[in-house]
Amino acid sequence: MAMAVSEGLTQMDVLATEALGLDGDGWEVESCEFDAAREELSVSLNFTGQRSTCGTCGRRECKVYDTQTSKQWRHLNFLHCRTILRAASHRVSCPTCGVRAAQLPWARKRSSYTLAFEYLVARLSANRLPLSAVADLVEEPYARIRRVAAHYGGHG
Repeated sequence: MAMAVSEGLTQMDVLATEALGLDGDGWEVESCEFDAAREELSVSLNFTGQRSTCGTCGRRECKVYDTQTSKQWRHLNFLHCRTILRAASHRVSCPTCGVRAAQLPWARKRSSYTLAFEYLVARLSANRLPLSAVADLVEEPYARIRRVAAHYGGHG
């Protein structure tokens, strides 16, 4: 589905929104900034919804309680550039669990990588590529890649 460029959004913002699959879940791309010297794309996200999913039990439609500090997650490279997602996560008031961190659509709890990035690491690891080679390929520290692979049952 093609999205038209809305007022205030650049074509890059619209492309990032579609690529991340954020349409309709309360998250929107606030801005995209490219640092040519670092070859890094930074995508800032903003949550505009009133309700979200509990990160503990998965209950949907919990009322947003508050917003936490900004965090960042490493995403898959985009056009050979390191890509970082930045967002202030939020907490929800869950009728079952109380006040808990909301589930983020792009990352698992306590991870600094997106699910797509972790999937790439897990697939490479499952194909028996040495983790040192995976770490070199994705340009991340070996110890962190080993933890991701181990989480998904890879050779860590």
